[in-house]
Amino acid sequence: MLKRILLSSLVCSLLVGPAFAVDLLTQEDAVKRMFLTAEKVESETKTLTPAQLGTLSSKLGGKLYSIKKPAGANEAQYTFYFGMKGGKRASMAIIEEQEDKWGPLQFIIVIDLATKKVENMAMMKYMDGRARTLSNRTFLKSFFGKGLSDPLTIGKDIDGVSGATVSSEMLCFMVKKGLLLRDILYP
Repeated sequence: MLKRILLSSLVCSLLVGPAFAVDLLTQEDAVKRMFLTAEKVESETKTLTPAQLGTLSSKLGGKLYSIKKPAGANEAQYTFYFGMKGGKRASMAIIEEQEDKWGPLQFIIVIDLATKKVENMAMMKYMDGRARTLSNRTFLKSFFGKGLSDPLTIGKDIDGVSGATVSSEMLCFMVKKGLLLRDILYP
């Protein structure tokens, strides 16, 4: 009987695979890291109107989430962080979370407000070990300087991460969503 229980446990663990969550950066640490040269950081929470949500969804191909909505997500409310220089907002960050097939991925994406392009980004949280490769700085730099006029598509202007293709595509979606939120809420 004990052998049968142990064998069942082993089979279940092999089929299900390891489940773990890794927090690389807290919200506070991520914001500090992204705005190292800012004189001050301000935050602002905005709620999208139904019309703004419709615009966002339509520009993202009719959806607000790449695969599925993360538990507890409020699709209409977003908090933005602003790096201040000379008393003015110089750059904006948004923390975006999406659910991939293995669990949540969370990134902070920084957009230069003058150029309207990605300035910096970092992975904050992932669930599955395959997604860890997305935190590679070399890979993340392929998004720097990208704006809404860029395809932000794996195989076109972004090289995907081998073994994490779905997660790579999701990150493209997250960056595009961040750029669109800036465009819609801070024209």
